[in-house]
Amino acid sequence: MALGLLRVLLSLSVCLARGGVLTGDARQVGALSGRNCTLKCTAEHKAGVRYRTVVWYKLGGGQPDRQSGLLRKDLPHGETRRYAGLDREMELLDDSHGLSLTNVTCADGGLYLCKLWAPVGEQNRQGQVLLTLTDCPVEPTKTPDAARDYLIGPTDLPVAPTEDVMTNDLVICATVLIMVALIILSVIHCCFNTTFKDRKQKLKKDILLDAPVKELQKKDLMLIYTLGPKPSTMKHICV
Repeated sequence: MALGLLRVLLSLSVCLARGGVLTGDARQVGALSGRNCTLKCTAEHKAGVRYRTVVWYKLGGGQPDRQSGLLRKDLPHGETRRYAGLDREMELLDDSHGLSLTNVTCADGGLYLCKLWAPVGEQNRQGQVLLTLTDCPVEPTKTPDAARDYLIGPTDLPVAPTEDVMTNDLVICATVLIMVALIILSVIHCCFNTTFKDRKQKLKKDILLDAPVKELQKKDLMLIYTLGPKPSTMKHICV
């Protein structure tokens, strides 16, 4: 039982440890204002893995860690959905998961993030693309308020996002807690087995000592030999 529990908990620890995110290097793309532009998803695909969802974000907006959601699609044939507040026309390409922007402006410049959500046991992948408008000022542009924490579905109702937001710190904490629980359960199991074995042996010994003496039967008495000289079997004949 302890070995089986050990295997299960170790497998879960490995899955959690592998549930992080791999990030690729940012790819730089240049464009001119008023032209169409396509941003390629640079998240590295792992062969044989069927990713669940692809999501595009725009980073920045005055806060370095801010992610403004743009488009989201459940793979392989789900419907592309726009994040609430997005007031710009864009398209998610089916074949390459790229982001197609029409009639780009200076406000479109900045850092974009493509994220692939993996199934359980695999790592999520993400890649960054830096879009630079070559005919725009160099100073940073303000990202439009394009993202909130919910999506607009086909019926224009807010839908809660389902992506996993577990960070690497949470993964490490969960792994440590599982290992601590494993150690505690193993110690409890060993103590229980030892106590149960000792009580079983003591109970068996007490039963043998307290058992009533069995009365000897006639056949048992016949098997008892009397100590002493063995009587002679010789016969005397008188003439």
